[in-house]
Amino acid sequence: MQAAIDVTRSGGPYSTHGVLSVYHQLPGQPDKLVGEIGNAHIFPEVMHVLFDVGITDPNLAGGSLRAVYRHFDKSKNLVYDEKIYPVN
Repeated sequence: MQAAIDVTRSGGPYSTHGVLSVYHQLPGQPDKLVGEIGNAHIFPEVMHVLFDVGITDPNLAGGSLRAVYRHFDKSKNLVYDEKIYPVN
């Protein structure tokens, strides 16, 4: 199973070197990491990227998926953007 995460670049003339993490969210439970791309880089000449993130739990049901695009050094805790998608 894969999640297709659509990213549109905006801003200055520089690349972003990031990690794209996908979490499964269920009400009343902690988020569960279900997929990640460690080299989700976006270069200045590319305005639109579709990342296919492999999902590690094939039995996802209900709740939502939260996609988080952050700086490659997670210790900096710099989140570029995030978006939530419903799971049917």
